[in-house]
Amino acid sequence: MVLVVIYFQGFQVNLTLRSKRTRGYTAPFPVKLFYTSNIPIILQTAVVSNLYFFSQVLHRKFRGNFFVGFIGQWQEFDMAGNSAPVGGLAYYISPPRDFTHIQRDPIHFVFYSLFVMGSCAILSRIWIDISGQSPKDVCRQLQEGEMIIEGHREGSMVKYLSRYITTAAAFGGICIGALCIFADVLGAIGSGTGIMLAVTIIYQYFEQIAKEKDKGQDTYIFFAASVALHEGAFRAVQPASRSVSMMAKSKALPFIEGPEHLEGMVGNVGFDPMGLSTPQNIKWMREAELKHGRMCMLAWTGYVAVDLGIKIPAAKYEALTSFTAHAATARTELFYLLLWVGTFETIGFTQIYDMVKGESDRAPGDFGFDPLKLLKGNEEQYYLAELTHGRAAMLAFSAVVTQSALPGAFGFGKETFPYF
Repeated sequence: MVLVVIYFQGFQVNLTLRSKRTRGYTAPFPVKLFYTSNIPIILQTAVVSNLYFFSQVLHRKFRGNFFVGFIGQWQEFDMAGNSAPVGGLAYYISPPRDFTHIQRDPIHFVFYSLFVMGSCAILSRIWIDISGQSPKDVCRQLQEGEMIIEGHREGSMVKYLSRYITTAAAFGGICIGALCIFADVLGAIGSGTGIMLAVTIIYQYFEQIAKEKDKGQDTYIFFAASVALHEGAFRAVQPASRSVSMMAKSKALPFIEGPEHLEGMVGNVGFDPMGLSTPQNIKWMREAELKHGRMCMLAWTGYVAVDLGIKIPAAKYEALTSFTAHAATARTELFYLLLWVGTFETIGFTQIYDMVKGESDRAPGDFGFDPLKLLKGNEEQYYLAELTHGRAAMLAFSAVVTQSALPGAFGFGKETFPYF
């Protein structure tokens, strides 16, 4: 399965770019089959996971309702309360367990296959517009670098690029979905999604190392362009002498170059191994990083506080630990909390959308909240402190939840503070 994924990684169409400034200079412009890399399957997995979550919550709360049953019907299969979909939409978009299951219910397998391939194609197509990799964005970036496609004028470049980029995005998404289905059906170790992510990341490292070796050659570089997601956007390099323009090495991964669009950002250590960020979506990524960091700082504090005995004064919560509280409150408290948080997320989304589109000068994560007036004159210090603590909190919260689960799963450790 790994070899099949690597084989598909090599499919690409090379367009020829010509410089408008330097006579006779041309450069290849690769449009890969996996134009959006592994992003489609990541997004598809996120969508399905959220649907599963909402379906289980609704099934427990409103069992017997026709609409809830249409979304998904669930059945517990062990004493720990784990459940699997047995009906409704959630069942038909879940992977088949084995060949026997496919023979017994072929409609399930056909629906699942069409759903995975179709959703990956659609999400891949949407992603190129969001991430600034659409034909219009690529054409604009080429014009900024004073490059054109050989044999085409500027007016026809968008239409010409659409033939390749849009097709590669959609068909590449279908191929990624098909490979994941193939891996799941074969019963490969780990899920098909996991194999896709692992292989594509390793392959990206291999390409980075290969490019590092190529830079040792005596070559005349004017424009280096790549539309694969892990390379980000386009970088225009001015011709000077017959030498190679070297980018700064990543501090976190010193054997590869640091992403150029991260230069100057607070907290930058050149760490983006999956190549998810681009100059077009970096504000969105920083917004997400800050939001998750803030939530995890609160979550870690609350998690430990509950296990130290600080709880809501009610009989229902007296015997609960942080680990057991989720199952005990998921049907009511957490459900309404999710609706409450979702409402505020929806209200605040317009600010984030305008920021990403460049229609406002709002900084990522800035909601104007500084009641103690600590920020003025110390912006960079506090920005870096918040980012550093947020990153540490994301790791810490993941660790403390994992540690709490060890006693029930493996029989060692401690479910409450200090967790060992």
